[in-house]
Amino acid sequence: MRKKATTVERILLESNLRQSIENSLETEDQLSDMERQDYINQINSLQATIKNLLSMIDTLRQTLESVNASSKRNEEVVKKLSAQIEAYQKQIRNLEDRDKRHNKNTFGQKTHKAKKRVDEKRGRDQEKDDYDGNHDSSDSQHPEAPQDEESKIDQTKVKSEHLDEKRGPRGPYTKMDAAEVDVLECDITGIPSDMKFIGFKDVEEYDRVSYVRCTCYKVAILEDKYGKRHDYFVPVDEKKAAGRRPNTNIIPGTHGTLEFVAYLATDAFQVLTPNYREGIRMKMDKFTCCDNTRMNWLKKGIKPLMPMLDIIKKRLLIPGSFVNIDETWEWVRIKIKGDGTDLGSYYKKYIWVLVNKETGMVYFLYDNDENDSRGSRPINTFLGDFKGTIMSDAFIVYKQLTRDNPELEHCLCWAHVLCKYDLAEEISKEPDAGWFRNQIGYLYMVENENILMERTPEEIKKRRSEKDVTDTLIALHDRAEYLLRTKGSKYSDLMVTALNYMLNGWDELLNYRNDGRYTIDNLEAERTVRPITRARKSSLHHSSEDGLQMALAYMTIIETAKRLGHEIKDFLVRAWREAIYGNNDLEALLQPAVATK
Repeated sequence: MRKKATTVERILLESNLRQSIENSLETEDQLSDMERQDYINQINSLQATIKNLLSMIDTLRQTLESVNASSKRNEEVVKKLSAQIEAYQKQIRNLEDRDKRHNKNTFGQKTHKAKKRVDEKRGRDQEKDDYDGNHDSSDSQHPEAPQDEESKIDQTKVKSEHLDEKRGPRGPYTKMDAAEVDVLECDITGIPSDMKFIGFKDVEEYDRVSYVRCTCYKVAILEDKYGKRHDYFVPVDEKKAAGRRPNTNIIPGTHGTLEFVAYLATDAFQVLTPNYREGIRMKMDKFTCCDNTRMNWLKKGIKPLMPMLDIIKKRLLIPGSFVNIDETWEWVRIKIKGDGTDLGSYYKKYIWVLVNKETGMVYFLYDNDENDSRGSRPINTFLGDFKGTIMSDAFIVYKQLTRDNPELEHCLCWAHVLCKYDLAEEISKEPDAGWFRNQIGYLYMVENENILMERTPEEIKKRRSEKDVTDTLIALHDRAEYLLRTKGSKYSDLMVTALNYMLNGWDELLNYRNDGRYTIDNLEAERTVRPITRARKSSLHHSSEDGLQMALAYMTIIETAKRLGHEIKDFLVRAWREAIYGNNDLEALLQPAVATK
């Protein structure tokens, strides 16, 4: 339509021009030659101007059409994005409401309100660096969903949706397995004559039989001619005895079989069931036993396995190895002479965990001989003249280790740096903290790339030395120095702490690039120490240092066996059978498990 209108306008203009020319010709005899030429020049000039104006009008119209089309497209995009944003906001509100209900059900309304009041009192500059590298996200209060949003939802109750849709293909069926299968055959000889036999099908039912069985051997006591007594046992029913003999499958000094004590050990130190809860379970299993008796069985059971700890330590500290180290605390009751108590008092003591990812060895260490469980002496004594590399946080003891032992290289954990910037952004709302988190996140992206590409240690070291990683590290260091120099006084304590933490340990943070076997963080040790922290919440404390040493010995063996791929209960039974009734070759057991189909 616009092109047609433009053509009509041109026709009208040309018609007017012709009319003007004809009128001028009619008055030709009245104009001189010079006037006539001037008049013609003016007409030519007007025609050129009109032509230019028409061209500009066409250009402007085309531009306007393009803008209108683009505007419509933008409006459609905005509508789509607005709809998506509204949908996401609705999902967020639903998740927030569910989180509120979970907190209310977990903590109760009073606890939730009290925590809110405490959080409101904490100002930006009142937050202190009182964490050890791990933190939980702070609780936040979210507004309720508007009533008009809820009123739009269909309130019809249904059990499920999409029931009529066609089901997708089924995945592979995993058949259940049981320790004992009792097959009851069907007798088909009595089938009625008018029925046709097609075949058999399995109709299964699973039942849990939980009880403790006691085998009582009636052992004869004989006395020889010298008056010395001997035990004598020959079963009356050899089939019923099934080859069993007294004292051939028990932990020495106990009445528990290897399998039963292994069950108690896995319950206590893998499943982390407190002793009093184990007593409740024993009653459900129709077994009455004193709590101290079960603990004594465990103490007797760890003695034959103590040589295994020396083997684990030897493989843990192989020269040139990379070892992750962390520590955590535990309440321990200690009796001090003259303290005025019968059994002693509880003290906060520290446990060390060491992990060698390459060999799969794990060691839990407690040494409080000089009342310095967290000092440098226990870990320094354990490491001895170890020549290798350790990965840890910035605890001063680890830096002291490297100063005392020049053969020891120290790598600092990047996860602890990331956590400090995370807290500075989350609690103190520091905008610059997000930049540091993103840059450190890029370093972790490179590490994930190494894992996905299944690179060798040599390839990992080469990748960490490439320009993009180097530029990221240089940017982190330079920006931290610049911000402390120019804006340090304006930052919160958490942000200043994060910047200083990174710069003070900068050389140790870069050491992870020296070898492809090294990890960027200390999460190997952080994860391994979790059983201690979980047990601390359920068992609360250890009643003696001897009990703590026993628990750590079991956990050392159990965590090592887990890393080697063994089933813990079977591993303990094999280890006891080897240590008590075999040739005591415990080192052969500490090998990676062979996968079975």
